[in-house]
Amino acid sequence: MKLPFSFFSTIVRLFLFVSFVISAFNGHSQDLELVKAEHPGNKWVIEEYSVLKENPSVKHGQYKRIYFEKVEVTGQYDNNIKTGVWEFYDRKGELMQRYDYSNKQLLFNEGFIHTTSEADTTIEQAVLIGGVSEFYGIIGKNLRYPASANRKGVQGRVYISFEITEKGEMVNEKILKGIGEGCEEEALRVVKLIPDEWIPAKLNGEPVVTSMVVPINFRLDNRKKSKK
Repeated sequence: MKLPFSFFSTIVRLFLFVSFVISAFNGHSQDLELVKAEHPGNKWVIEEYSVLKENPSVKHGQYKRIYFEKVEVTGQYDNNIKTGVWEFYDRKGELMQRYDYSNKQLLFNEGFIHTTSEADTTIEQAVLIGGVSEFYGIIGKNLRYPASANRKGVQGRVYISFEITEKGEMVNEKILKGIGEGCEEEALRVVKLIPDEWIPAKLNGEPVVTSMVVPINFRLDNRKKSKK
């Protein structure tokens, strides 16, 4: 039995109407509110992003982080998940890294990847998403000079070691060498603030665990020292 053309026409119109209603509902449910928030430990760091009005804890849409009025990071959230291409800049405003979160692909990187080849072996060093500027940016914005070290004029470098797993997680953070007066503990604290967003090291193209060591500098202002 053949159905009349008007029947199919009615079904199509009904489908389009339902699609329109669903689309309108989703658009309404995704109403956004712009947020400008100061970093809790550094008033010069400002984050600009949008959240869902019905759930302010969910970031959705464009994201921007600004430090001393210069853009450091730009990207996009989709219901609290980083998506698309994110860009990371240094303090001079120069692009340091471009990373595609949707495809988990490093598109551009400045000065952080080291690849070495010996015989039939190729090694790629682990890379933090955000690069060098992001790593030391987190350190610099959160590092607090221990009061005892400040009073006694203690300066120098603390060396912290850690491992990057095959999944890109940072683990086993340890103090290798310190200068005393609480500087080691402070250095370890700020290193642990680095997010688990690493591209793992690779051996002949396969992810492997790797160890890294970073120096954390403690330096007093010269003018303060001269007044003591």
